[in-house]
Amino acid sequence: MKIPLKMRVMRKNIKIVLFMFLLIGLNSSFGQDLGAFKNQKPFDITGGLRIGTYFYNNHNRDNRKNNFSYIISGSPTFSVYGIRFPFSISYRNQQIDYTHPSYKQYGVSPYYKWIKGHFGYRSMTFSPYTLAGHTFLGAGLELTPGKFRFAAMYGTLKNIQYNDDIYAIDTTLLKRYKRKAFGMKIGVGTGSNHFDLIFFKAKDDINSIPGSEGRVIYPKSNICLGSAFYFTFFKIISINANIATSSITENQNAKGIDKFIDSTSNKTLVSIANTLNLNQSSRINVAGDAGIDIKLHKFKIGLKYKHIDPLYTSYGTHYINDDIENITVKSSISFWKSRIRLNGSYGIQRSNLNNLRSYSSSRRIGSVNVFLRPAKVFNLNFRYSNYQINQNDGLLVVNDTLRLSRVNESFSLSPGLSFQGDNMNQNFRLNGSMQKFRDLNEFSNTEDNLLYNLYFNYRLKFKETKTSLKAGLNYNITDYNHKKTNRYGFTFGGKKYFFDKALNLKLSSTWNKSTIDNANNGYILSIRFGGSYKLYKKHRLSFSLSWVNKHSIIAKPFSELRGRTGYSLTF
Repeated sequence: MKIPLKMRVMRKNIKIVLFMFLLIGLNSSFGQDLGAFKNQKPFDITGGLRIGTYFYNNHNRDNRKNNFSYIISGSPTFSVYGIRFPFSISYRNQQIDYTHPSYKQYGVSPYYKWIKGHFGYRSMTFSPYTLAGHTFLGAGLELTPGKFRFAAMYGTLKNIQYNDDIYAIDTTLLKRYKRKAFGMKIGVGTGSNHFDLIFFKAKDDINSIPGSEGRVIYPKSNICLGSAFYFTFFKIISINANIATSSITENQNAKGIDKFIDSTSNKTLVSIANTLNLNQSSRINVAGDAGIDIKLHKFKIGLKYKHIDPLYTSYGTHYINDDIENITVKSSISFWKSRIRLNGSYGIQRSNLNNLRSYSSSRRIGSVNVFLRPAKVFNLNFRYSNYQINQNDGLLVVNDTLRLSRVNESFSLSPGLSFQGDNMNQNFRLNGSMQKFRDLNEFSNTEDNLLYNLYFNYRLKFKETKTSLKAGLNYNITDYNHKKTNRYGFTFGGKKYFFDKALNLKLSSTWNKSTIDNANNGYILSIRFGGSYKLYKKHRLSFSLSWVNKHSIIAKPFSELRGRTGYSLTF
């Protein structure tokens, strides 16, 4: 009998499970420190109260807001022995909005020294390919006495939510099964040197939904075996890896696989299949990554490899980008007392690892970063990156008309000057960047799409008078799809403190003009003024006023005036 392709792939990967079994055979919200209970107040209340008014006016356009509005809001937080219960309430334009803690998803993570527990709705992470932050309702435990590392969890996972609207059937047939999960991690070592073994199992409870006839959603199950390690040698070499294998059974009620495996000559495979509850709907996939980093004084170099099988998944993760293989090299060096720093990376990624898709793609990206500080007053940053994607044949031949081949190239240059005196500081910064997107397909290629940005900023600060000023110029060019857009303008502003920083006032203004294919497209001018005054330690008054005037060729001109006043109290 010819073995189906799915079963051949599973038999290839099932041998890896044997190795993982041998390894196993060798064996947010808040946390509460129980040891600190004696230092906690039995009851406490903190939070804030705010009263504010808003007004809005415009010329030559429809109102987008009420001309006048007000709001009174409070956000008290009650604490019982350090456990916080946040609330909020607001009264806006004769309407009340009230919120309180949602106890539908509530949990605690108390800890004492090297013991930590998780109760309620919690999340834990064992490795990227097994249990990685998936929320569960249940209990968990973490123990780290000395160099011993242990973690375990048991609870109910949130199952997949199906959109009833896309199915033209009785929606009761789409009801989700309860998905129970158990996981355990055991290891030895510290954060910089450790080795862990991981087991994770998730299984839909068949009895959680009465009846199964006509149901299009089948009860599933998942078992993951994994290991992770991180070792440092001689303080200069570090190696790390995360390896996992995952068996997914799409339908627990499917027929067995004994007719595809000779139980006489393949006793080991049959034993593993029975242990993992594999059947004709099952598959086994592998995922992992490994890396090495070398640090020699101020020189670093690293190499990382990642492989994720097609269709690899774990019910303990929210999402895994499968069917990829990549390798990345990165390095950095600094010298002249870190006045010169260089780093770069180069990576290659490919998909369609089993050649089962219609086509495959490969990506290449390289980048270089340079930082120079030859003098105390001068520094320069430079960055260049080149990203390329190519499309290759898979099960189907991709002709030149449909073939995808593109390059995204960018660089930026940013020199700066800084002068610091006894009473005055000055900073000058110029930022220039370019991005180029190029389609290499001769049938779809038009022209390069370009984006240029140029900014100049100046800041001046007087220490004695507690005054700061800023000014800037900008120029931007976008050349996309045969359309060229220019935008240029300026900005300036200032800020000053009074009465030992109790009062601060700030003013800023921005003006920008734009053109499309050298034709005038109008301008926009905005002015903002605001400030705040600290009455007492916990009381503050604030206000702001802004005006915007916009002229455009493609729309009628308009202006807007907005204002805000407020009082706030913290307790």
